[in-house]
Amino acid sequence: YVLGGADAGNYAVAQPTGVTADITAKSLTISGLNPTKVYDRSLTASVSGGTVSPISGDTVTIDASGATGTFADWNVGSGKAVTYAVFALSGAAAGNYVVVQPTGVTGDITALALAVTGVTAANKTYDQQLTATLSGGTISVLPGDDVTLDLSGRAGVFANKNVGSAKAVTVSGYAIAGADAGNYALAQPTGVTADITALSLAVTGVSASNKTYDRTVTATLSGGAISVISGDTVTLDTSSAAGAFANR
Repeated sequence: YVLGGADAGNYAVAQPTGVTADITAKSLTISGLNPTKVYDRSLTASVSGGTVSPISGDTVTIDASGATGTFADWNVGSGKAVTYAVFALSGAAAGNYVVVQPTGVTGDITALALAVTGVTAANKTYDQQLTATLSGGTISVLPGDDVTLDLSGRAGVFANKNVGSAKAVTVSGYAIAGADAGNYALAQPTGVTADITALSLAVTGVSASNKTYDRTVTATLSGGAISVISGDTVTLDTSSAAGAFANR
């Protein structure tokens, strides 16, 4: 403080003393929280990933050791409201700040992958079809959830129609139902295999010619036909056909 005016020189100013005032803590908002998680039948939201911006030069960090985050409900969904509490501050300058608990935070709960296990495909005899017959199938959901496995639309398809062992079978059509089914993403069974064995094919219409005794058991054959599944190209090779009488 200084003095002014024509007679100021006749005075000596004494600066004020005993003056007091308060310095209140600066509010510090936590931002950057992204509480996305996979469905786990709990309301718990992550308390990690938040940041604060104190005045440059101050050492202040977030203390989340006692913090809680709570989703509005535990079901799968996007942009779900999350309530936070009990965040604190730490660091050398933490006493100069007061934390503002996060508000307006939203997060996602994504579906929990659910595998169908115990599915088998039956071996079959060649029938020119790709269809495989399936059996079995179970799921394991979180305790307390109402989810059942729907087998009504299941189907199995061989990689091709031909005879072979341990042939890959593609499985589809398994579904889930129940009050909590929307919280799960069903994965169709993989790695299913089965065998296709050869179809027995009878040769019909074969006859043996009568003959005069010739001290041999050789019989002369004629005719011969097969009946294959319509659409298949299979011919009967009689070039090596041979007949033998029971005795001469």
